[in-house]
Amino acid sequence: MAERVLGPPLQDPVGVLRDLVAIYDAGRREPIPLPIKTSHAWAVARRSRQDPRSEAWSKWRYEREDPAIERVWGREPELDKLLTPVRPGEEADGETTRLGAYAARLWAPLLDAEDGV
Repeated sequence: MAERVLGPPLQDPVGVLRDLVAIYDAGRREPIPLPIKTSHAWAVARRSRQDPRSEAWSKWRYEREDPAIERVWGREPELDKLLTPVRPGEEADGETTRLGAYAARLWAPLLDAEDGV
């Protein structure tokens, strides 16, 4: 496996931390569409100009079998349950779905640092 090196933060660290706390707070109020592997696949696909829905589905079809996921989203939930429209305060540039917006907000700062963008 190739070693990944993170460069210095490219975004305002306080702003990034503020957004991470907002995501955490949202998740304490209700389940948010942010499964780890699925959201990472969405963010990476979006960055590389691939189809994020297809890449996310490739992870979601396995991740949705997790008992915690099943408890929140139901038995074998379709990806569409995570693709509802963005709500006020969840926005992220170029994203129209909650999964996409949360994926961008969570993963973009890390992916930017990895890429040195």
